[in-house]
Amino acid sequence: MNNKGYRGRQRSNTEWVAALQDDGSVRQRDAFTDLGHFLRYYLLNDVIRRSNSVPALAGLVALELEAVADDLVQLALVRIYQKIDLFVDNGDFLGFALVVARHILIDEFRRKHWTTLHLSPVTASSEEGTQLKRLPTLADIPDPLQSLTDVDAIWQEMAQIVYAAIREDLSENQAQAFIAYHFYNMSSKEIAPLMDKSPAAVDQLRRQAKLKIKERLKAHGYDESELDVQ
Repeated sequence: MNNKGYRGRQRSNTEWVAALQDDGSVRQRDAFTDLGHFLRYYLLNDVIRRSNSVPALAGLVALELEAVADDLVQLALVRIYQKIDLFVDNGDFLGFALVVARHILIDEFRRKHWTTLHLSPVTASSEEGTQLKRLPTLADIPDPLQSLTDVDAIWQEMAQIVYAAIREDLSENQAQAFIAYHFYNMSSKEIAPLMDKSPAAVDQLRRQAKLKIKERLKAHGYDESELDVQ
């Protein structure tokens, strides 16, 4: 874990936990202050990085973006305090805290409806599935960085994660079923003869694909519910 944003007192994992749980003490106050400064370093960078492509943030000046980050820090500190018993002392406490904080950021962006990934806009300019004489592949789908220029950065990031999962995590059959059904709006009955499978088998393949994609999203800190496919 790169802790370059940390400028406070050095503490071991045990010292962090003990200090943060020492209710009402100066030691607890100092630990929360140091941790808050560390989290702010990363969360403010995240907010600024996404601000140009998140409509709700794009018009804010620097001080307003800092206020957004400060609110996220306060929410993160409360969540860390609540979840501190879940920390296992075989890793890096600051890394644990940063993961919790970034989940807070994602939760808040999702709550404000800034992140849910609907697949259909990704391929709005693509051929209709009923016009295809073959099964579509990932190569037929526009690059999300090119086709999603008017949406927020987290949306783009999620789309890239989905693309990577399709390329790297799915079998050929799973990818074909998922792309045809979710990107081209083809029904299982339309897909089945092109794959020489039954509609039920197509449904099973796309369900398997969806689970693998959601696993990758989760590994990147996104809640599985953020992939809006049925």
